[in-house]
Amino acid sequence: MGKGKISFVGENVEPVFLVENDLAPLERPLRPGYYRIGRPRGEVELLESLPLDVLRANVENYLVSANAVPYLANVIRPDPKEEWYPGKKIEGTPRKEIIFSGGIVIFKIGKIATTEVEGLERISFGEIWLGREASKFQLSANGLYRIVFGDATTEEQKISRVESIVKGYEVMEGDEEERIERERRGSFDAGQSHAEGRARRLF
Repeated sequence: MGKGKISFVGENVEPVFLVENDLAPLERPLRPGYYRIGRPRGEVELLESLPLDVLRANVENYLVSANAVPYLANVIRPDPKEEWYPGKKIEGTPRKEIIFSGGIVIFKIGKIATTEVEGLERISFGEIWLGREASKFQLSANGLYRIVFGDATTEEQKISRVESIVKGYEVMEGDEEERIERERRGSFDAGQSHAEGRARRLF
């Protein structure tokens, strides 16, 4: 989480992530003259789009609202141990997965921070992009519920799961802020070096 940011859950909460980095994003056509760079994240071949899955659940003082489209897809995930180099194609045997593509918003019910107003305060929101093996994760109307709440059955377990998801998005936000800061520092350093080099050439 970014510096100075306040966590909405305890510091010792274990994060749960609803975005899988080893699941390739859907490929979109690029404009002429553009090309993709960076390490590929496997392959995803959509086979079927399933009905929209909607979740709205109250868990003690949390309100969870999520929507996702499930897709049946052939998926190849990269082997983290396999050596990779630019231009190398990800190889492997596709397996059928149910991919969930959507988003989630989590509200806290109670007094809104820094006010005396009682109501809903949005404390977390983010993308959902993950897959589960189709043979183990059968098509069902409660697929998104199972994604969000996992194996939780009791109210206490569900509260813990919601707080872990909140923590997961806090961690992701912090990682993104650090990445942007590194890029800014890199751009500044590059500009500084260019300016110093130009000054040396002038004098």
